[in-house]
Amino acid sequence: MGCFSIERLAWLCRRFLLLLLCLPLKSASLPLISNNGIAADISVASTATFGPGILPCSVDSDTNDVAPVPCLKSTSGSSLTEVPSLKPEQLDFLCSSSSSVNSGTEDATSEPRLQDSSLALSGLPSLQQLKSLIRTYGPIIYFHPKEQYFPASVHWFFGKGALLCSKGQIARTWIVGDGSNLPAGGFDDGEYWIDLPSDGTADEVRIGNLPTATVYAHAKQMFGAFTDIALWVFYPFNGAARAKFEVIDLDLGKMGEHVSDWEHVTLRIDNLTGKLSKVFFSQHSGGVWIDPTDLEYAGKKFVVYASRSGHASYPHPGLVLQGDHGVGLRNDADKSQYFLDASQKFEIISADYLGFGNAPEEPAWLQFMRKWGPKLDYNSKDEIHKAIQKAPVFLRHKLRSLANKLPDEVMGEEGPTGPKEKASWMGDEKTW
Repeated sequence: MGCFSIERLAWLCRRFLLLLLCLPLKSASLPLISNNGIAADISVASTATFGPGILPCSVDSDTNDVAPVPCLKSTSGSSLTEVPSLKPEQLDFLCSSSSSVNSGTEDATSEPRLQDSSLALSGLPSLQQLKSLIRTYGPIIYFHPKEQYFPASVHWFFGKGALLCSKGQIARTWIVGDGSNLPAGGFDDGEYWIDLPSDGTADEVRIGNLPTATVYAHAKQMFGAFTDIALWVFYPFNGAARAKFEVIDLDLGKMGEHVSDWEHVTLRIDNLTGKLSKVFFSQHSGGVWIDPTDLEYAGKKFVVYASRSGHASYPHPGLVLQGDHGVGLRNDADKSQYFLDASQKFEIISADYLGFGNAPEEPAWLQFMRKWGPKLDYNSKDEIHKAIQKAPVFLRHKLRSLANKLPDEVMGEEGPTGPKEKASWMGDEKTW
């Protein structure tokens, strides 16, 4: 028996793929979360098929040249925002351009959508493709009903009077809106730090400003086969910790408080298919990777729950105890009327792999490598003692012994460094 030639084998593979791609899409009705937080049902027609729907609509985002690569066209005229799917692995990227998508800080320009099966990525995504990926996979971030400290844009924070402080100097400098007067480069040497304004508006700034909040996206290549898109959220203030001692909950005074908080989730994208491979949830000094099938969804957007006061990211609501044997720090996460849609309000701040002339210009504030908050001066033991004094008398002795089991994170009193100073900026995420 003769062997197939390479050309014959390639022809058979193409025929097989065409047969698979001729399968019709099913219809569905799903709730979507609108900008005002109200859910709305959107039904999508089921007639998106190949045949009359095949279009040569693969567009190079840099040259806008049309390449003869077939892709799906919805005969109902549905845009990407109406894809009838609740799971990322079921998403079919439509080729229609959508000018109705409000991307917040990004322009909603007409551009081709990535496809998961009929058009694989030729490699690392272009800048326009990164925007499409974030609009498609960007999550809804929910804040706890009792949250007091919300995110804000960096520009808002600086514009409200944030100060640049330097070691050994009494005078402090107002930071301009784009952060261009911050010292750039270097490392976290303790010579400079950022602080809240001193003109009586500090309490207002601590609360943050959700309407201005922006997700700052950083894209990098990982392991050759993937692109990681880290979605960073800035909070002007991190609230105090709350501890759980078996059945007793205690507020820990000032412990855990610090100026500024940087948190993130990371989308890992398969470079061959454009699909979401998994999602990283940052949780204090580490985090976890979650498969898309294990996430919760609001419409076609997966959900992130930001914990109360500390803003760690979780895939599900509830209490996560940071500690052992019923003793530790509370991380409470739940849904509320307060949320941030990362697919709508984002800004791509860095994508070095695109090279000079193609990558976005990094903002000046990103080059600040020192801490975004001062070192707070208070006695941790005194704060624990004051908290225990609020408990019933008969429990105080036991609470004092249990307090020694609290994790080290509760003693954190300094503001964090910015995203570019994190180890994950160039490397992989740190997991538990």
